[in-house]
Amino acid sequence: MLKPTVRNSLPKLNSAPKRRQTSSVKLAIALFTVLSPASQLVFAAAASWIPEQVMSRLTTSSQISNIRSAVNNTGTSVVVWDQSIPGSGDTTHLYGRWQVYASVCTPPSAQITPICSAPYAFTDGTSVPDAANAGAVVAPSGTVTVFWNSFATPTIYSASSHSADSGQNWSAAEQLPGGAGYTLLSGVYAEVGPSIGVDGNGNIIVAMVNPPSTTPLSKTGYGVQTLVKDSSTGLWSTPLQLSNTVGIYGSAKLFVNSDGQALLNFGYTSFRRDSQGHWGAPQTVSTAGKGQIYSASAGFDAGGKAYFVYRTRYLGAFLSTSTPTSTWTTPKHIAKFDILGSSLIVRGSSAGHAIVYGNDMNTGNVRATVTADGATTWGNLVSFGIGSNPRAVGSENGLYAISWDSAGVNWDRYFVASGTGIGTGTAAWVKKNLAGNNATGPVSIAGNIPGGNAQTVAAWLRWDTVDNLLGMSAGAVTP
Repeated sequence: MLKPTVRNSLPKLNSAPKRRQTSSVKLAIALFTVLSPASQLVFAAAASWIPEQVMSRLTTSSQISNIRSAVNNTGTSVVVWDQSIPGSGDTTHLYGRWQVYASVCTPPSAQITPICSAPYAFTDGTSVPDAANAGAVVAPSGTVTVFWNSFATPTIYSASSHSADSGQNWSAAEQLPGGAGYTLLSGVYAEVGPSIGVDGNGNIIVAMVNPPSTTPLSKTGYGVQTLVKDSSTGLWSTPLQLSNTVGIYGSAKLFVNSDGQALLNFGYTSFRRDSQGHWGAPQTVSTAGKGQIYSASAGFDAGGKAYFVYRTRYLGAFLSTSTPTSTWTTPKHIAKFDILGSSLIVRGSSAGHAIVYGNDMNTGNVRATVTADGATTWGNLVSFGIGSNPRAVGSENGLYAISWDSAGVNWDRYFVASGTGIGTGTAAWVKKNLAGNNATGPVSIAGNIPGGNAQTVAAWLRWDTVDNLLGMSAGAVTP
């Protein structure tokens, strides 16, 4: 049964468990369009934004955490987050009970007011007292599917709900048919939220994990399954067991391309899926002789090339790559990455294009470099200025967006830079301050037509001196 929502009212606050500290915040989202280059040296000259639009006012005792966003190639986007139920703490829920919310946003060009739907709560806080670890995908058709983990008693399970009308109505919650004990990889462990993705035909791919039953956790690792929801039938496939012993690190992530190729990465182990839906045997990046390793990250480009970076304690940063027909190469030291320390992260874009970014260990500046030849060479390590929490994404047609928050006298303003990353100045990046007052959050991007546009959504938490606000802003980056 579809559950109606009303854009001009805020649903009752409900639950979702959190094991992290949060503060009274203001949640805002921004949408913009980046114009893709017909050649590699397009000049991106300007970015314009409408003023932040306040959608709802929340109680001052509410807390918001775990913001995620997703967008499709035509600009339909969704922002999801975990929100606390005021006064819900008890002996079982020391940090209170939480609930997953979503707001769907139409492209600014649609001229619908307001642009985003009213926040919608997916559980009632009673029959499912806790729900958390929100994530979402947007299909090419515009259908939005939201995922979360429900902490019901006595069973923990993963669930989803979808909307095909811009968040006006949502389907009844559906429990994902994973094996017993399997749930979506929690945002607590995953580098970027639950391991979910959607291909160009609207088929949804998810990865589910089952931790060992021992306490402390056994070193044998987690069991891993994948499932596919067919867009034509709406039915889930039978779970496919990939491994019973995979390790979990902060780099855990699922990447899904529009042609159906996918890369699922856990620590130094990865699994590839071809465009026909077949998963290959696990492949492991070598760390032999590298000593202590501080961090690791994987990326995946539109051509199916995978990138893996890690930072060692004494030997610097290393890069390995793989293709649909080859395993991981012997890791190569990339001196240019060393200054990023353990913050370095890699993300793919169009075929042969990828970005490596992080914080400069000496200055605290957010920096990034891109490759346009499959990691044979890397461009200048661009500095965007001092900041923290950088997050970058790439589209399948060669565009990037990177967000971060600044510090000190800037009141933690939130910035996004977008562009090709190739060249200098605004030929490579257009930088824009989108919000202030301790704002921080993720960014998403989508675009797969060469020479065409890439749609991007940025979302952030923002502290406010009066109350908690849910707001948005929309704009465009144009040549």
